[in-house]
Amino acid sequence: MHGRKVMIDGNMVDPIDDLAINYLFYLGKETQFLDYKRFLDLSDAHHSLHLLKDIFSFANVGGGYLVFGIAENHPAESGIEGKFNPIGLPLHFKLDPSSLEEKLDSYSNVRIGIHYDEFYRTIEGDSRRFAILYVEPSLHIVKPKKDGEYRDENTSKSRRVFKKGLPYIRRGTKNAEASPMEIDYIDTRTKEERYQSSIISGEPDLIEETLYGNLFEVTKLPRRVYFGAPKFGSLAGALAELSKHMRPPINLTRMWDRRLVSLQNLEDPDNPYSALVKPGSAGHHDARQWLDDPNRRHVFVSLMNREILGYAGSRGLSSDYNGKERRLFFQTEHMERKKRFWPGKSRSARRTVAFQISLPPTGRPAMFHPAAKVSFKEINEKFFLVVDTTAVITSDGKRIISDKTTGPLITKLTYNKYNQSHLNDIFFWINELGEGKDIRIMDNFIVSSKPVEARTQFGIHWDIPPQDLESMAASHVPETEKDVMEAMKSANV
Repeated sequence: MHGRKVMIDGNMVDPIDDLAINYLFYLGKETQFLDYKRFLDLSDAHHSLHLLKDIFSFANVGGGYLVFGIAENHPAESGIEGKFNPIGLPLHFKLDPSSLEEKLDSYSNVRIGIHYDEFYRTIEGDSRRFAILYVEPSLHIVKPKKDGEYRDENTSKSRRVFKKGLPYIRRGTKNAEASPMEIDYIDTRTKEERYQSSIISGEPDLIEETLYGNLFEVTKLPRRVYFGAPKFGSLAGALAELSKHMRPPINLTRMWDRRLVSLQNLEDPDNPYSALVKPGSAGHHDARQWLDDPNRRHVFVSLMNREILGYAGSRGLSSDYNGKERRLFFQTEHMERKKRFWPGKSRSARRTVAFQISLPPTGRPAMFHPAAKVSFKEINEKFFLVVDTTAVITSDGKRIISDKTTGPLITKLTYNKYNQSHLNDIFFWINELGEGKDIRIMDNFIVSSKPVEARTQFGIHWDIPPQDLESMAASHVPETEKDVMEAMKSANV
């Protein structure tokens, strides 16, 4: 049971919804969460104090109901079927909820929420009145702040219904003093109840939650940095040479201290990049030497960033490197929509990676490509691949449009990504780079395919994070054209 909704016969409903009333009325038996009462007289101390004890017990156990107008039959009574008899409330019965709340507040150490309503049912041809009282789960352990005592008019003796400072609980269908073990249970339950209530208040819940980031740890770093005297005096010359060996040519080198440096083995004549340095000039340094030097460390990271672009190219991805962002995307031929299939645990998932749109304000046709920004960062002496999602717009499926209109347009089409959707997108790109396994950029350069995790002591109680990335892959539902079209419609595209 929960404070604002209750589970009745497999359905989550309001506490005194018609479904709840019907179910409880016709159940015909008392339970830990239900008590039938013949009637109630708040002016009678015996009745009112026992009702308060019922409420204390229900609140501590997690909420419960009292239904008034139903009498318990005694075995000696004959001719009446069933243990409980819906006799209805007497005509003079009247319960003022505000009076009950005042009496409750005068005895309870904490505020207890209650809900009261009356209803009619036709029994043996007669319309009879009944009442229902719902007690909310307490947010703290309920303890009477004074003794519940009254004087028995028949014996003139003092009777105590409950004792100050003692928590009560429903044990089966009876109320009883809570044992130490039951007090621990109440304490645990009230904490969970406060967590759920915090969703409404906006405060974070005090729960342990796993947060997944967009960082993927480099588990194996290149051991060497290669260098050599450049053979070509221009980038165009170098690319022309590389075009003889690969298509498209990707430059995985850069200049440093008047030498060409790379993570590619420039000493290996079978490596195409060895053709970019003069014969006999190639050599290498231990990578640790570069990492220990702040200036050369920066160059080392830039070479790592070039390598991820080259590796992505070998996986069929195109790159857009403008000196700041390294965006990966899938090109398409003849302005055609393009889809990617990738294996989940139990089925294949499908994702549209290129589709046609109309550019405002002219309506000129263009292609929209979901994309990934990738780069390596150092955090606490460890290196991570940072993956974030974005998009590119091309004029023909290949040539990127970069003007003042595309940036705002991409923002409009991608701004409403929620955490789970964003994580799924990142997981898709990691899968594309590693085919579901760790990303082996080079034999001695490997990136984990699992994002870094962080355990927190706060979060959202009902926001259940994925427990297993493999199962997330199996249940991954990529964004559909319909989703994007709806976003474009809202963005007036």
